[in-house]
Amino acid sequence: AAYSRPPPRAHFSGAPAQNGVAPGTQALRASRAFGFGEPMVREEPLLLVPADAPAFLKSAGTDAMLEISQSIGDVDRLASFAAFHSLDSPAQEALVSMPPLPGSTTLE
Repeated sequence: AAYSRPPPRAHFSGAPAQNGVAPGTQALRASRAFGFGEPMVREEPLLLVPADAPAFLKSAGTDAMLEISQSIGDVDRLASFAAFHSLDSPAQEALVSMPPLPGSTTLE
């Protein structure tokens, strides 16, 4: 594999930084050193459908969902729907209020 150099460090101008943070901004502080390309932050997914979607749909969905998934041949989408319905109301609202990704289409 080819060696990849880390990108140059960002340089900020303007008001002097206090403790390394420019006034009026927020910063994350690392508890340890990180290497180039190493993940520093990990966020849990908002909606998680396990790899075995049929088993998940059997455990979290309804009998009607199972029948529909078999008749249309699409377990993944109904498993996603079951996962959505297993969220509490504030989490559902947060997910629905997110804007669509560029290139996506929405129906109203």
